[in-house]
Amino acid sequence: MKLFSKVYNVAFFVSLLISYSVFASEKIHSNSDESAIVKNAILAAESCYHWSGEVGDQTQERNNQIEAGVKANCPSAQKLMEEAFSKFPKNEELYEHVLYLYDSGHMRLSVAEKNRLCTLVKNGAGC
Repeated sequence: MKLFSKVYNVAFFVSLLISYSVFASEKIHSNSDESAIVKNAILAAESCYHWSGEVGDQTQERNNQIEAGVKANCPSAQKLMEEAFSKFPKNEELYEHVLYLYDSGHMRLSVAEKNRLCTLVKNGAGC
């Protein structure tokens, strides 16, 4: 079981590195600052709510990995998403991710802004 856990962790880490390198090369070739900022924020948000969405009733080792993942990824995801959302509040690609971060406690929104996003995103998290 420990071998499986280690293989899973290595495979997950490698897939994250590959995803990041593909995203980074795409980001370099992007002609749009908005597109790059939005993609970067979304990628960070997805990493955050991947960790924060895992069930915490696993082995102690896995629970420690989940906790470390949340601590490592969510603060930067919050910062990137808040910056992207403040710069590009009309970019609809951000809405669902903003709501997921808000619902998981990793994003601040006013009640009016949350309600606005909930009307725009059908079945959004926290709505």
